[in-house]
Amino acid sequence: MSGSRSSTAVVAFSLLILSAPAVEKARGAAPSYNVIDLGTFGTIQSAQAFEVNEAGHVVGYAASRPFLWQGGAKIDLGTLGSFGGAATALNEAGQIVGYSRFAVGSPTRAVLWRNGSITNLTPDIPSTDGSTAAAINESGQIVGNIGNGGAFLWQNNVRTPLGHLGGGATFASDISDDGVVVGSSYTADVTPLGIMQHPFSWRNGVMTDLGLLDPSDQDGGAAGINGLGQIVGSSGSTDPDTYVSTYRAFLYANNTMTALPVPSTEAYAGDINDAGAVVGSMRAPGGVSNFHGWVYVDGVVSNLNHLIPQGTGLHIAYANAINNAGQIAATAFD
Repeated sequence: MSGSRSSTAVVAFSLLILSAPAVEKARGAAPSYNVIDLGTFGTIQSAQAFEVNEAGHVVGYAASRPFLWQGGAKIDLGTLGSFGGAATALNEAGQIVGYSRFAVGSPTRAVLWRNGSITNLTPDIPSTDGSTAAAINESGQIVGNIGNGGAFLWQNNVRTPLGHLGGGATFASDISDDGVVVGSSYTADVTPLGIMQHPFSWRNGVMTDLGLLDPSDQDGGAAGINGLGQIVGSSGSTDPDTYVSTYRAFLYANNTMTALPVPSTEAYAGDINDAGAVVGSMRAPGGVSNFHGWVYVDGVVSNLNHLIPQGTGLHIAYANAINNAGQIAATAFD
């Protein structure tokens, strides 16, 4: 009911979700999970987890500060000089990327944390422009974005623009270990809501339009890619009159895009591991509602909130990443 939460604080938690000890289960049935609250800094209860690597290390932000969580301890990664920033991705070598600020209120800058130091990846851009780093692979290749759609690949201190699909702007989301970048790019086509975005893959200077799930869809983007080259993302449209969004999560493999069986009219896939397990977020039926984290295993989609122990008091809203051990980085609310 409108106004019913006026005196209630909603707290965001960063989580690591782990498969519970194996028990006998039917094929296609999702495992149960245990939940680790990664905590925050000080008394400010606001945190999100964005990525988990194969060692189970997690990065995100807590109390507006970038963190690395490993071995049960949370490390403040530091910033370029101002309060505020986030760690968005990491590799097995412990290199971490994300964004930071020089001063309060200044635009963000894409950064790399390694060996205890922080590097600004876009030192040459105008002071009024912002940038972020989205992902890093095992070779240390980084993808990020400058301003409103200037996707780039950073390697050995050289930054390469990725180009676009005809509409002038591109957003990079992830990069595989063999250097394939995925994300969304504007095309030259125009809809009632503006220019269309399509999911893309990029390799060695060539950008490929992955298309959309349905000819009636007007928008889409790729969010993650695994070691086998399988890509996940979303495809759909927003009604220009009601602004109601209808999106489906997809899996792109062998040059074919397939809708995942997520039981929602608004669903987004966020990541995929090498076993083909996918995580993402969806709205519950009934119009505007809370988001729910979900996991796709062996052809079946399950609401993560149904798979964690009862009585935690947490609602998992966003499942952001999954590693090959099936550990999930997620964000929940109390």
